[in-house]
Amino acid sequence: MKNVRSFLSVCAAFFLFVTICAACGTQGEQGHPGQSGQPGQSGEQGQPGEPGQPGQPGQPGQPGQPGESGKRNQYNLYVTSGSLPTLYAGLNVFLDSTESYMLYERAGTFDNAELIKNTNVQNIYKYPFGTVETANESATFRAKVKELYEKDNSALFNLFCDDLRVQLEITLFLAQGIPEDNYTMTLLTDGTGTYGATVFPYKGANAYNTFMNNKAVYDGHYVTAAEKGTTTLSSASIFDYAMAANAVCAAQKQNVRYWMQYPELLETSIQDKLMKDEFGYANIEKMTPTMLINRLSPAKKAQFARAAKMDPAIYDPLFHKNEKPDLVITGTSPAGETVDGVNYFENVLERIVELYGDDYNLFFKAHPVWPPEQVPEIPELVGRKALLESKNVTILPSTTPMEVMMWFYPHLNVGGYNSSLYMNVAKYRTQFFIIASPVNLSAPLPDLYNIGHFQLADGTDPIVIPINYGATA
Repeated sequence: MKNVRSFLSVCAAFFLFVTICAACGTQGEQGHPGQSGQPGQSGEQGQPGEPGQPGQPGQPGQPGQPGESGKRNQYNLYVTSGSLPTLYAGLNVFLDSTESYMLYERAGTFDNAELIKNTNVQNIYKYPFGTVETANESATFRAKVKELYEKDNSALFNLFCDDLRVQLEITLFLAQGIPEDNYTMTLLTDGTGTYGATVFPYKGANAYNTFMNNKAVYDGHYVTAAEKGTTTLSSASIFDYAMAANAVCAAQKQNVRYWMQYPELLETSIQDKLMKDEFGYANIEKMTPTMLINRLSPAKKAQFARAAKMDPAIYDPLFHKNEKPDLVITGTSPAGETVDGVNYFENVLERIVELYGDDYNLFFKAHPVWPPEQVPEIPELVGRKALLESKNVTILPSTTPMEVMMWFYPHLNVGGYNSSLYMNVAKYRTQFFIIASPVNLSAPLPDLYNIGHFQLADGTDPIVIPINYGATA
């Protein structure tokens, strides 16, 4: 036991000695770190954290397609005066099934019952040319448009009117509280009137200034009507054409287009470069009646023929009665037959019979407003029917437009007084003009004459018969 205690004492003294020595000695260099241990086992999954803050809203998606109930009600409105724009309107109602309302001046142009039966025309506001019904029917038509708008102020109106009636944008729509977003307008060429000074007085060297002055007046009426719903322009008759010279100006708007037969001829007639630029800004489309009629299906074309009073049972026997070709003399107003107070129609007819009576079947197609049967209202027409019959000239129905006859009977030859209808005559079919000189034809007929549009198959030009044929010096 004594030995054990001595041993422990020696060990404790030794341990104390080593400790004291270590405290008093110099620190040695740090050793290299050991190798990392293997990763421990994964702990148990913790509890889910609190939800984060909501993110920013995403971009809106594309709008969906409108449902059936979202479609706008649309109405086509047709307001025309002359024969040519009325034909454009009549053709379009057979091509477009939109609910439609018509007001046209040449009341005999169509069989209205046939139009309504075969198209979506709901009503036709008709009246004889130049009568008091003009104002009454105009007011009734305007009231109908306003009634349709008040029933549905999202409705879209598509107006088709001749280019003389450009102010209808103001009097029919804006002045009745119908804003620009609710209508479109298609201006229909009046025929030769489109190329004359009433509608287009912008061919001269200083035309741009004239155009801008007229445009400022039109824009003033437009702004007043749009902002106040009133206008100082006459609305007593829809057929007032005080603003006709602004057709091109109106056609520069997005919701307006302008149908012309020969826009290229009008453009080339402009001398002022700035005016030519303004013309280029307009939404002008080349559109001829022939282009429209060619779009009709055979069934629709037959329906249009009936509406336009082209009954084959009547016309086939007239135009195919023998081997001789058919030649139609086209008429004009009594004023157009008169020079210096003298009416020369009888002299001119004698000359036509002398030139063509032996080789052609001769017909006479009067201007729709001045038929030879209309006596005694017009003294110049007294005896006209008997005169034609005495010369073996067959009288055709005056109310059927000559253009329609030529579409359905393209073999017809024609000749006559200055008229828009010659813009629609096929090549090689114009035998003569009753005019002092081709330069006196209404624009753009002289241009068509100069480029050979009226030349006959043998390369010769049509014969010119002076209006005052047989006048003594």
